[in-house]
Amino acid sequence: MPHSSDNTENFHDEVRKFEQMSAGGNIGFFDLHAFEGIIRYYVEASKFKKALQACYAAIEQYPFSIDLKVEKVKLLITTQQTEAASEAFEEIEHLQGAEPEIAILRGDILQQQGLYQEAIEIYESSLQSGLEDDMLFFALGVAYQNIGKQQKAVDCFKRCIEINPEHFSAAQELILLLEINDQLSDHLPYFEAHTNKDPYSSNAWYYLGMVHERLEQFTEAKNAYEYASFIDPEFQDAFFSLGNMLMNLEQYEAAIEAYLVAEKQLNDDVELFCCIGAAFEKLDQFEKSMSYYRKATRVDPEHEYGWFGQGMCLFAQSKHFEALHFFRKAIALDDKNEVFWLALAQSEAQVGNVISSIEAYEECCHINPSNPDLWIQWSRLYHEQGDLEKATLVILSGLDELPDNVEIMYRAAAYLLMEGKYKQAFQYLENALLLNFDKHSILFDFFPGLEANKALLGIINQYRE
Repeated sequence: MPHSSDNTENFHDEVRKFEQMSAGGNIGFFDLHAFEGIIRYYVEASKFKKALQACYAAIEQYPFSIDLKVEKVKLLITTQQTEAASEAFEEIEHLQGAEPEIAILRGDILQQQGLYQEAIEIYESSLQSGLEDDMLFFALGVAYQNIGKQQKAVDCFKRCIEINPEHFSAAQELILLLEINDQLSDHLPYFEAHTNKDPYSSNAWYYLGMVHERLEQFTEAKNAYEYASFIDPEFQDAFFSLGNMLMNLEQYEAAIEAYLVAEKQLNDDVELFCCIGAAFEKLDQFEKSMSYYRKATRVDPEHEYGWFGQGMCLFAQSKHFEALHFFRKAIALDDKNEVFWLALAQSEAQVGNVISSIEAYEECCHINPSNPDLWIQWSRLYHEQGDLEKATLVILSGLDELPDNVEIMYRAAAYLLMEGKYKQAFQYLENALLLNFDKHSILFDFFPGLEANKALLGIINQYRE
């Protein structure tokens, strides 16, 4: 599993030392254990190119290490360097004592070349020769997924977990595959059976929690994660997931408690820092929230949510000008995130930068034109500026994208009424009343004295049940 309790050694000092040496172009001596820790650190952080760089440096110092050569092939496969992976594989394919791993690597290279059936034959041949290895079943399951044989993939992932209950990736793939095929709820008894068979298996409870979480059964997921964390107090992922479920249940103080237990075991986990920051933010404890978001950006300056979180804390305190800097930092790292652009648009409007706000709203709607709130807020900005013509153009553009959205339809009617375009306005109003009569109260936001408008009220009353 991703943050397993048997791998808690801190290699941060070695990683920093390695990066400093890399920047200087001269890699000094590290013992083999340190190199393995550096590589593992990068892999767990999904920084595979850096992991490969460290692997190359390690092989230069330890050219006879089989483990390093195997790791190099894995990383070349992961980074989609198929030709280089094939060449590196030739150096190790005849090694003795690593048969399951060799078969897996050979098959993985074939899969990357699109030769899925050939890969399956390699995996099955190894299994038939008596190599009952969980990783072989996992690789075979992935290959079956790639050719659309999903039931066979499910069977392989189940067998993988039976051999190795700690194979987190197999459990994750199994749950995802069942969810995609709308079979997850049907398999709930399967996961429950594992907890009944071994009530003291933290992994079984954790997997059950994952299933409940994907089914949005957050209370049941919370309970399962609690069991996992009680059985194994060193199971940091269980505490992390427990915190997430408590956040979903709006139990923010309890979520912080769970996150802080995970923090004691996890080192510089930026996602965890952001989760803790979000929990404190929900409690309006902005100073503490900011401190955790800052921790995230110190560890990883390219973690966009750390910057965004700081901006949201400032926004919540009406420090809109200061918030702009952080929203722009987040957007610089992810310019396709509509939430970032929306926060920027709102802050720009608050400080009076109307043109910049309009540009940000336009970008929001370009990224996700199916979000009605974006069109509504953008049109409202024009309305507040007294530009009814542009407010109408924006809301009608939104209606083009979302022709059945009654909230947009009512606003279109309101803007057109204010412009004096009664015929067109009444057409939109009648359509909106037919689709959802109750939402006509939206009009009161624009016409507080609606009861006094006999013509408008007459149309509304025609559709009253």
